[in-house]
Amino acid sequence: MPGLPPRCASPEARERIAAASPATARRLAASLYDSLRHHGLRREADRAFRDAAAAEDDEGAGGEEEEEEELTGMACLLKDGFVRYLRGFATITPPIPKQVVKFCGITYSAKIETAAFRYETFGNKLLECFVQPVRSLSLGQQRSTKLHILNGIDGYIMPGSMTLLLGPPGSGKSTLLKILAGRIDPGKDHGLTGMTMYNDRTAYEVQKSRLIAYVCGPLNKHIPFLSVRETLEFARDCTQGLQPENFTPQMRKFFAYALVEGQDPFLEYVLQILDLKKIENHLVSNISETDRDKLTTAELALGTYSVMLYDQPLASSDASMTYDLVNTIRTISRIQKSSAVMTLNYLSQETFDLFDRIILLGEGHVLYQGPRQDAVTYFAQLGYMKPPHVESWEFLQDIAAENSMQYLVPRSAPRSFEELVNFYYSSDNYQDIIRVIGMSKEYSTYWVESEPGIGLSLRKPTAFNSDDSSDDQEMEIVVAKLLNKSRTSSGVESTGNIQIGDVVTGISVNEEPMQYLAARPMFDKQYHLDQTFATLRHARGHVRLQLERFDNKAS
Repeated sequence: MPGLPPRCASPEARERIAAASPATARRLAASLYDSLRHHGLRREADRAFRDAAAAEDDEGAGGEEEEEEELTGMACLLKDGFVRYLRGFATITPPIPKQVVKFCGITYSAKIETAAFRYETFGNKLLECFVQPVRSLSLGQQRSTKLHILNGIDGYIMPGSMTLLLGPPGSGKSTLLKILAGRIDPGKDHGLTGMTMYNDRTAYEVQKSRLIAYVCGPLNKHIPFLSVRETLEFARDCTQGLQPENFTPQMRKFFAYALVEGQDPFLEYVLQILDLKKIENHLVSNISETDRDKLTTAELALGTYSVMLYDQPLASSDASMTYDLVNTIRTISRIQKSSAVMTLNYLSQETFDLFDRIILLGEGHVLYQGPRQDAVTYFAQLGYMKPPHVESWEFLQDIAAENSMQYLVPRSAPRSFEELVNFYYSSDNYQDIIRVIGMSKEYSTYWVESEPGIGLSLRKPTAFNSDDSSDDQEMEIVVAKLLNKSRTSSGVESTGNIQIGDVVTGISVNEEPMQYLAARPMFDKQYHLDQTFATLRHARGHVRLQLERFDNKAS
């Protein structure tokens, strides 16, 4: 097995890798590639993978030519991989409307009925039969208590992004997802306040059946006497406006291999990418829970949804299955510029690393919201250190559950829950979130991973303060030119591609926490901007950027 690093040179390691599942092998290759890239060796990594692929092509050139001739229909379209197919697919099909989701001041409380007696016994229940009518006549209402579930939640979801909603049971995760989906209406029994906006409209004004997909694990039901293919055909007819008979000439040319075989390219690629092709003719009642979870995701992939909300979508705790499903959703979100917010019961570190942003809830409060790469470092600043044997998501949930003493650095004072909440509200993360929420709807935020060498320039903020033409305007960092490889990157590591004119509002160099340029106090913002500009121009190694772009195509 050529190309293995020294640690993998032992026969035992080679045997384990050779016998690994496709998902495990893919994770190993991705981790090796990321390790080289993070150490500034991206060119060497690209060359190593390219040389290995070229060697395999040379070994089986004759057989592959015969095999390619036998490929027909959708298999021929997918021969170069799903990402390449989806990128070509996205250039010729009508785009899904981008939705910038912003929520501000979300507070929710529910009125719950309480028993008159602390403990229910046969005697108490018998006495309640006589007392309740008298209480109803005298008080006119039952005894109730108001339960506060969410307390002033602010945040945003950007197109093309993957957000993981974390928190212990009872922290308000499911309630927040329902509010974002517009499934909780303000009423006399629901104290819902705050604002949830999809572009310039509230969640209750948008056409939810077209824009928002909400999946809840316990509600993951299907018609049992339909086959997998019939279920997806029904979902396609209900949610998809574009049928093969309405294809444009350009689309007919692109999908020609599938159309001549009588295949629907939308349906076929979903069956392939979610590995449902082999059971397409099985009745839904006869497939496993894992395949049923895949089927639900396939139904969403066939629709025209801009925002996908998943509340515990997986019935199983199979780490490989969870990784594959989240990775598929991530690929679709990147290409279609849709967004996904998920809560998961269990996830591996590899699955955790697929997400872009983390929202950590505890007792209805936000304890952290920001880039996934900075979450552990954020709490390290507060004196909590993650041990190597603990997964990142477990570490974060333990802190939110007030079970964090085991992670406290020696001689550090433990933080109360109120201190954690207040520290978040005073952080640059939160200040930047409030700034983004207050921006115009036409502005979108993207997070990209790039190599150093992007051409940057300082200019006056023509986008944000166009009405102010004074000479004392603050400067901003803008992308002035791009390297060819930055412009044509075909990966899905970033939520968008860098474009000339993008404004840099946050930077991270060599795995340092993101520095938010626009969240700085006015008196030192210009000095900090100058220092950042100089750092970026001479950066070496891994670079993360937060970019903002005027996007008048959002609707």
